[in-house]
Amino acid sequence: MYHVDYLSDPSKAQKADIFDLVGVLVHTGTCEHGHYYSYIRERPCSTGSTAPTWVEFDDSNVTPFDPADIAYRAFGGMTDESYSRVQKQYSAYMLFYQRRTALDTDQRKWVTSTNERTPKVPMPRDLKKEVDVSNEALIREYCLLDPDHTMFVRQLHVMSRAINHGSCSEDHAQVRTSLRVKQ
Repeated sequence: MYHVDYLSDPSKAQKADIFDLVGVLVHTGTCEHGHYYSYIRERPCSTGSTAPTWVEFDDSNVTPFDPADIAYRAFGGMTDESYSRVQKQYSAYMLFYQRRTALDTDQRKWVTSTNERTPKVPMPRDLKKEVDVSNEALIREYCLLDPDHTMFVRQLHVMSRAINHGSCSEDHAQVRTSLRVKQ
C-alpha cells in the first residue's frame, strides 16, 4: 500500500494492489560452489487459461513445471524423502512478482492480438545468427551422442555396402579390402 498517493495522503481510501509470484531463481549447492536454475510463470499464458502455466529452466533443459511443487522444490528446509531427514541443498535465491492488474492486462492483450496464431517477435539479425549457431551446435552434439542416431548411421553404412556389393563406392579400395579380411 505504499503508493505515492498513499504516502502523500494516508487518509485517502486505497485500492488493494496484489502481486503474484511469476518467477523463482533457485540455488543448489553451497556458498562455495553450486548451480542456479529457475521456475518461470508463462506470461501471458499461451493456452489463454486463467490457471498459470510454469516452466523449469535448467541450463539447456526446459520442461513444464507444476506450480504446486514450488514450495517443496524451491524453499529449503528439511527433506521428507526416505527415512532420514536431511537439510535440502537447494533454496530460492530470488523471487519475482508482477502486479496482478498488469498480468491480467497482458493476458487480455495477448489473447485478443494473436487470434490463435503463434506470435512472432522481431529479432535483431546478430542475435538471430547467434541463436541459429547455438541451435545448430546443440543439434550436432545431440546427434553425435544419441545412441539411436549412431545405430541409424551404422544401418545406413550396412545398407550402402549391400547396395554397392561390399563397398561404399568405386574409390574406396580400403573398404573392400577390410571387408574381405572380415569375411
